[in-house]
Amino acid sequence: HNGHECGGYKKSWTVATKKENPNFWLFKEFCAFMDGGWSADFVWLDTVFPNARFVLNTRAIHSWLISVHDHRLANLRSEQKNIFKSDPVGYVSSNLEHVTNKMQEIMRYFNQTEERRNRFAIVDVAGMSVQEVLKVTSWVYRDDLSTRRTSSLVLGADDIPDGPDNILTKWSKVVPEVHKNAKHGEHTNQSQLVSQTIVEKIGCQNNSKSLFWFCCNSTNQMECVHQQTKSQTDKKYIFYIGPGKTGTESLRDNMRHFRCEPCHNQGKQCGGYPNSWPSVTRGAERLQDHWLFQEFCSFMDQGWQADFKWLDKMFPNARFVLNTRSLQSWLISVHDHRLNHLRSEVEIFKADPVGFITENLRLVANNMKMALEYFNQTEERRNRFAVVDVEAMSFHDVLKVLSWVYRDDLSTRRTSSLVLNVSDIPDGFDPTLKTWIRVVPEVRKNANGEHTKSAKIVTQKVLEQAECQNMNSKFWFCCHSKNESECIRSQSSSETFESNVDPNETPQPFPYF
Repeated sequence: HNGHECGGYKKSWTVATKKENPNFWLFKEFCAFMDGGWSADFVWLDTVFPNARFVLNTRAIHSWLISVHDHRLANLRSEQKNIFKSDPVGYVSSNLEHVTNKMQEIMRYFNQTEERRNRFAIVDVAGMSVQEVLKVTSWVYRDDLSTRRTSSLVLGADDIPDGPDNILTKWSKVVPEVHKNAKHGEHTNQSQLVSQTIVEKIGCQNNSKSLFWFCCNSTNQMECVHQQTKSQTDKKYIFYIGPGKTGTESLRDNMRHFRCEPCHNQGKQCGGYPNSWPSVTRGAERLQDHWLFQEFCSFMDQGWQADFKWLDKMFPNARFVLNTRSLQSWLISVHDHRLNHLRSEVEIFKADPVGFITENLRLVANNMKMALEYFNQTEERRNRFAVVDVEAMSFHDVLKVLSWVYRDDLSTRRTSSLVLNVSDIPDGFDPTLKTWIRVVPEVRKNANGEHTKSAKIVTQKVLEQAECQNMNSKFWFCCHSKNESECIRSQSSSETFESNVDPNETPQPFPYF
């Protein structure tokens, strides 16, 4: 519980979730984490601790605003306190907006699959009785997740499935009365005024006791919660997670014919978005309901920079394509593209083009390897993943791969291994392919004969520096190997996947967030 109540950790425990290290000492020392948890990277936590339980602790919006106002007034440092005092309504409103958005994101995420719903619950300590709080907590913390299953989110004690609860029986005997906010009636007059102003400002004056703050201005709160927390899991996204200069414009044009609106890199080809689309999968803009995901259903160009693990967690029905090409031809193309399009880094590139491109190759090749490892982890992932080489494949083969990975029914034409080539596509009737062949124009090829002499010289030096024996490799992390097929098999084996967990270490209790 933060600070001295968290082993002396000087920062909020949520900071530890940004370190992306499951062996960080806090996760070994404690098994329950609370206070300020809304700012934790819950997707990362759910990824590294798949047995973890999550509780969204909330309270009536009006009483929370009052409490937060006085807490900030008493605990902020002098510089922040002056900002707060100059505009308390603006300060608290900003805090409310951040928490509200995260609350909706959390609920939408855990509502995506039944497995997640059965490890998630909502609790209102201020509004629930002791017995109700224990009932919710004991259910979500039950040992056997296969029991007392729910098909919907647990929004309160009434949503708990029936059945024997040995934990609740035990806890009721030993857990003391739930600690209520002792100062609930001792808040300042200013906090009451600020809270009322904010509630009216956001149109929630008729529902100031709402626990689901993103729906506080709705006349039908439960219907609003249902609509606002519906995931986009049914939307059939397709993410191209390979680098640029691999036929992404051809893939973009194809997706338009498939009636899957494409976002190609950034700018006017991506709804006017000013940054490369992978940026919405990382950092402050990483939101499942980002407007790009509402506007588009296919994403390509520089997709290797996207956090594909996060995308897979957010959109479990999404399809992923690793777009690649012959290493030598890619290096030549990249050289001239960088020479013509780099802005701020053009002088660095010109000073050492070999070093610049070699580092670029290292990053992309490593990400390519991680993608193959990740999607080879389970059969479910393998059936939503494929590799495509627009340059080397025939028009028909490209469509055949894309129509398979983008098929409506994932239970059909199943594969037990990664689809690395068109020959790996399982047999079976493909109505999508027949339609696409009629409407999709010929795939555009790259003009490989129009590159500079310096590009070929630099490419040869990069290949030598990277010790690549196979210059035609399309799986670049194996370009050093004489037997690419064997290299791919060993490097992408599910057994070699880096879990960041020491197999010799005694398992720790799964954290509870």
